[in-house]
Amino acid sequence: MNKFSHYVNLVLLFFCILSCTNLNGQNTKQIISKSNRITGLQNVTLKNKEQILTRIANSQAQFSAQSISSGPVNVSVVSLNGITGYPSLDSMQLCGGPDTLAVLIFTNAPTPITNIAMDLNYSGGIEFGGFLTTVPTGQIVPINLSNSLSPKFNIPTLDQNNAIIAYVAVKTNCSSLNNDNMNLEFEFNYTYNDGTGSKKYKDLKSFGSNEFAPAVLRPVLNFRNDPADLTFTNLNTNYCQSLTVSQDGIRAVLDSFEFTIDSLNTSLLNFVSLKINNITYPFKIDTANNRLTAIIKGTVFQSNTNNNGPANNYFNENESLTIQTCYSITGCISQPLIPIAYSIKQICAGNSCYGSDDYHSEIFKFSPSFGANPVAVVTMLSNAEVCGAPAVLKVEFNSSVTDPLKGLYEDIDLRLNSCDSNFLHLNSIKIGVAPNQFTLPQNLIGYTTAGQILVNIKDGLTVDPDGPGGLADTDGDGFFDDLPGGQKLTLEVYLDVQCAEGLQGCAAVSCKIESVNVTGYRNCRTYFSANAGTPNAPLIGFVSGGRYSNTNQLPNLTQGYNFGVIGYVNGIDDTPSSQDMEFNYAFNPTNFVTCGGQHILQFAISGPPEIVFDMPFSNVMSGMQGGPFSPAVFTVIDSPNISTRFLRIEVAAPTALDTFTCKWTSTLDTSYCTPGLYFSGSATLIEECPTCACEIKKACRSITMYVDPNDIGCDCDMSSIVEIKRKTTGYTNTDLTTKLTPDQSKS
Repeated sequence: MNKFSHYVNLVLLFFCILSCTNLNGQNTKQIISKSNRITGLQNVTLKNKEQILTRIANSQAQFSAQSISSGPVNVSVVSLNGITGYPSLDSMQLCGGPDTLAVLIFTNAPTPITNIAMDLNYSGGIEFGGFLTTVPTGQIVPINLSNSLSPKFNIPTLDQNNAIIAYVAVKTNCSSLNNDNMNLEFEFNYTYNDGTGSKKYKDLKSFGSNEFAPAVLRPVLNFRNDPADLTFTNLNTNYCQSLTVSQDGIRAVLDSFEFTIDSLNTSLLNFVSLKINNITYPFKIDTANNRLTAIIKGTVFQSNTNNNGPANNYFNENESLTIQTCYSITGCISQPLIPIAYSIKQICAGNSCYGSDDYHSEIFKFSPSFGANPVAVVTMLSNAEVCGAPAVLKVEFNSSVTDPLKGLYEDIDLRLNSCDSNFLHLNSIKIGVAPNQFTLPQNLIGYTTAGQILVNIKDGLTVDPDGPGGLADTDGDGFFDDLPGGQKLTLEVYLDVQCAEGLQGCAAVSCKIESVNVTGYRNCRTYFSANAGTPNAPLIGFVSGGRYSNTNQLPNLTQGYNFGVIGYVNGIDDTPSSQDMEFNYAFNPTNFVTCGGQHILQFAISGPPEIVFDMPFSNVMSGMQGGPFSPAVFTVIDSPNISTRFLRIEVAAPTALDTFTCKWTSTLDTSYCTPGLYFSGSATLIEECPTCACEIKKACRSITMYVDPNDIGCDCDMSSIVEIKRKTTGYTNTDLTTKLTPDQSKS
């Protein structure tokens, strides 16, 4: 706080004070008499003279340590700091405005001293504050004020009758943070004739840290929060941190501070913006030293929070502001991001002040996740033909992200999660779309141990297989195994129908590419393995159904064909029993074309030869379910080695989704000594291909039959009687009045 006394009217007259006013009584006289340096003062008008006289006396007592004089005549100076009525040093803002030191300059010379050169030598963090005044004015004249650490003045005249009260401006700089070596030295150089000749005199008086340090008000800058570390998951996207900075110096203010970001490698990390209190703020980046610097000052302080009083251009005590920093990463990087360092320091005269600063470190990570999921679409180009052309499937594969970099897949390897190769077997795979198609070598395709179709792209394509677009060599490894975002990989997969085993499915045979598995690198060379579902992929194959009608109950309570008792019945030998059998079947192909051969419904009867080979068939007919029915051509074939008779009925090719029926009558009349027995029948619809060795089983179903043959003269080889007896009634007595306990029931 600058304080100036406008009511000082000094006429040095210490002697009058001592001898006439009798201030401080006898003690004051004793103090003054001890110092010949203050004798000869004639006139003075002072506020609080007693305090001033005491300070002068104390100053003289400390003369040897704080003052130097070259002779008995001297120019002295004493601080009036703390004396009531004079300015006090109490507001030396660090690097802020000046405060005022009031001093009393006087001499003990009996005659006036003229042309006194007065130098003020500042050190230890204080300097000249820009003014030196006296009352009345003109008692001290400025000579050279260019050096704030050593301004030069001149005192035209100083004598015992005219002491000078001077008001000297003092301000701080960064060095004052150390607080222990502040010093202001008054240096007086003059020539004086004491009656024996002119002599040169030099007097020095210093005021140290104890004079200034209590008045210094130091701003204290602190970071008040620890923002979350940044993880960059996307490119060209702003990621921001907000830092709260407080100024906690008691009664202190500052007009500017330096904000820096160190370890800011702009070759990896793009700095987007700096905002102070939500105001976009300028900054400079030193790319050689990886440092961002901004000098925070001026009107942005008006938006500080917790303002102490009206908004101004200063950072006041207990105020805080917000610094927002925003970054982005524009492309894939392979180097890790090193931690960056935020720091804040007060600025004074263009210099950063250490001691009022704070430091904060932040960890940044690049962990890209662009959402580049695989997408696959499978469509049917041509149906699978038995003994004919292969099935052709088109597989289109791409990334869900169209940005070339964000959607990029590198070093890819594909696996088609397909059907069992026993039905449709891989013939070949083409890459691209005509006319830019390339047939993959056989060593790059095949099956995995899990039955997947392997498409090995990454190990053999040293030339562009599909022309413009599609696969590329983005990583420069010499292989065209990379797929940028926005591009599509097209495969044509050729699958042959396998006759030997693949068409034995009977009830159903099918193939479908359920998903496409891709392995490789995405998200800036991050390894991955993922599946692309193909919910609308076409199904190749067929389903069929077969069932029997006119069944009846068997002794074991199941349904089948029950011939009952045959043979010797009621005295009549070879008594027959017949069953009208009916087999219904349906066939539904999908993207599957059969060979156009003869269809045979084959009914196989297996059991004891005495029964199997004694069953004739009659009334063999076929037609659509519900009729009409027409007689059908049939043959009977016996296989004694497997004890099986085959009824083979020639039928028309079934129409998809329509149910076809075959009807016939089976008869048994065998006289045979055996207990009732069960035997089986099995119907199978077969298409026999005329142009290749293929036989397609289109439908099949088994049925259980029962017969009880009798004959005369049969001996019983074994008989058994089963007797069932109830062990307990659950009671201890016959009248059922007392129940058994659990332990009794176990015994």
